[in-house]
Amino acid sequence: MNVEPFLRTFFASPNHIVYERLETYSAHGNLRHRVQQLLEDPPRATVLPFVYEDSSGKVWHLNYALAFSEAQFRQLGSDLQAFVGPTYAGFVLQRATLNRDIPIQRAVLELTGGFAYRFFSPTDPELNRRYLTSLELMSRVASRARVRRYDLHRSTGRILRDFYVALEAGDRSGAEFLIQELRDHARLDALNLTFLRIQLLSRLGASKELMELPNIADVLRLRRPPLVTRALVEAVYNVHIGRFEREGDASGAVTTFREQVLPKYGSLYLSQVIPSPPEVSKSAMLFAVASEPSRPELRDLILAAGLRDRDDQSWLEKLAALLPRVAAKSPSRLEPLQVADAALAIEDYASVFAALRFALPSIGVLERLVVSAFELQTLEAYQTVRSAYALLPLADREALRSTRSRRLILDAVLQGEVPETDLKRSEHLPQNWLDWARGLLDQPQRKGWYKVAERGAFEWSLSQFIEEQDHISELNKAILLLQNNQQLQFALPHLVHSLQAASDRLPDHLNPLLQTIMGILALNKECSASDLKLWGDLADSVLQMGASPKSYLEIVEQAIFLWQTYQAPDLIDWALNVLDSLAVHPCRDAQARSSFLSAAFAGFTAFPQRLTEVQFKFFEQLCKECGQPTLFESLKQEPTKRPESSDLYSKLKKKTVAIYTLTEKAGERLQTLLEKWFDGVRVTLSHDKVGNPSLRKMAENADIFLISTGSAKHAATTFIQEHRSQEKTTILVSTKGTTGMLNALLAHLEARN
Repeated sequence: MNVEPFLRTFFASPNHIVYERLETYSAHGNLRHRVQQLLEDPPRATVLPFVYEDSSGKVWHLNYALAFSEAQFRQLGSDLQAFVGPTYAGFVLQRATLNRDIPIQRAVLELTGGFAYRFFSPTDPELNRRYLTSLELMSRVASRARVRRYDLHRSTGRILRDFYVALEAGDRSGAEFLIQELRDHARLDALNLTFLRIQLLSRLGASKELMELPNIADVLRLRRPPLVTRALVEAVYNVHIGRFEREGDASGAVTTFREQVLPKYGSLYLSQVIPSPPEVSKSAMLFAVASEPSRPELRDLILAAGLRDRDDQSWLEKLAALLPRVAAKSPSRLEPLQVADAALAIEDYASVFAALRFALPSIGVLERLVVSAFELQTLEAYQTVRSAYALLPLADREALRSTRSRRLILDAVLQGEVPETDLKRSEHLPQNWLDWARGLLDQPQRKGWYKVAERGAFEWSLSQFIEEQDHISELNKAILLLQNNQQLQFALPHLVHSLQAASDRLPDHLNPLLQTIMGILALNKECSASDLKLWGDLADSVLQMGASPKSYLEIVEQAIFLWQTYQAPDLIDWALNVLDSLAVHPCRDAQARSSFLSAAFAGFTAFPQRLTEVQFKFFEQLCKECGQPTLFESLKQEPTKRPESSDLYSKLKKKTVAIYTLTEKAGERLQTLLEKWFDGVRVTLSHDKVGNPSLRKMAENADIFLISTGSAKHAATTFIQEHRSQEKTTILVSTKGTTGMLNALLAHLEARN
């Protein structure tokens, strides 16, 4: 780690503290000691001052808190909250947004990998003295802390389960911490860790960041899981093609795809899975049109599958029109094996599978089907091979296993990561979640069955399945019977993902199933912060659909149980978000709602100094809305000193703030709070499709643009980057809740230069 060059860059103009005078500089306490922490092996987390003068001549004392791993970053944030907090400085537990165009910020980003906070020292001399004393005390306590041995008892499957829960909850920091945990304990190799990071960035909509990963070239060359390929296809589309769709320029999209995308990313488009997300289907259509020779059969397959969104379907048809339809040719005289061999020659595994999936089983057919299934890695391809293999004579099966390499590939495809079964019986792989649950009920001791769920969540089409009330009711009963089964626990985040992705608005008859999932999350003995966030998101969905009085009471009782079991300063935002959901949706039991409000208040009184100004003010608003303003007054009387808000509020005064989020209620709530709390602020809110003219106008005109990437489409961040000048502020938030967006906005106001 190149610490010395970093220090010379950091302690250089415009920083008033210069590197050569660190020994004698005393205005920021024992600075040399904090610098020395960086030079240790391994480097320790520390806080460095950056003193600069703005254009008006005012001197600012900004601090950079530096860490070097996710675990160290979280510990540093917790220490700063405890020792410095909002009492002595403007510290907010929010990852610093660093601009590569600014040398000092670029140096911090390159040294820490983004594990950094920024906050201002107090301007009052007495408060500043106390701040430096507290900072020094924090450093001494950290130095005395004994290194504790941490033996990991959790299985890799459990950690991966928590990772996917964090993705569903929009919890980026939690997901990154789990990736680091897997890395620290050598549970996965570097390539598989990269696969996880790709899925994380894809789910958060960070397409540009995904495409800039340092080892992306290696990923493109190697065999990848289908989910990773899908994430890469979506990212390439958003970065290179999205702007043409927003402008309606189909010809430009095809030209760019042919000249820029295919030469570099062509290997991504050789395995198409139907159904697919919109960006994947549109990419496949571009591949069909731009390939040489073109692929009319692929075009027709994609058009037949169609897309749910009308605008997406219109764009798909516009692309398809660039490949003219021709009169049907007389049937080809080529045998299926000849068609498959031609496709294999260009590594078109999807066409190999399409040519042979209904062919009579033979050694030749199976050899090619196994290769295509091994590359496609889909449940459908695995099932086709299993069924065909079961029909072969024993001698032919042995011939297929004639070499070790062929035997390993065949075993991987035949098992499909499910238990070994009697191939004569040829157990069918599940076609939907009900089939999956029935299979687990038949054999509760299955190993690896959750991996089938992981794949099925992206392969099974649920748009029709969720409309069948009888199927949903039977699935709910099966989930209740399996609630203590480890395979179900591991599969739970994938079930939630497939349900939420199936429809823009979930039907009301899904309420019992969603509440069953909430109950499993609530009673999970290894409940994490991400589990709680996911529970809160599901609770909001159920309340929005309209909960019965009985369901409403169950939700509130679970909320009280979770808060009283896990209450901590880190979960204040969670409690406020749950209370907010209860406040904005129809109240079916006022007494129950008041019980949760009282429980939240009781928890807050245990650590009132940990409530930020924003949390404190939001709780006041919620108490009033729930008809208990006196409850807030009781908390207000606690002898805790809070920072003055005048300077913070003046930074937002008469500003224009644009908010883009698909979480409608959270966006509307944030709009209401900002307009109520800040004088003259103008807030515009959009739930429109990316590329809508109104969204473009918002992006161009707003002083501050806040995007909730936990719910926004992947194209949102790329679109905003295209239509925002570098001088204007853009804030990305990975959480869906009101408090997360509010904290991100005000943290920016606190930390901006």
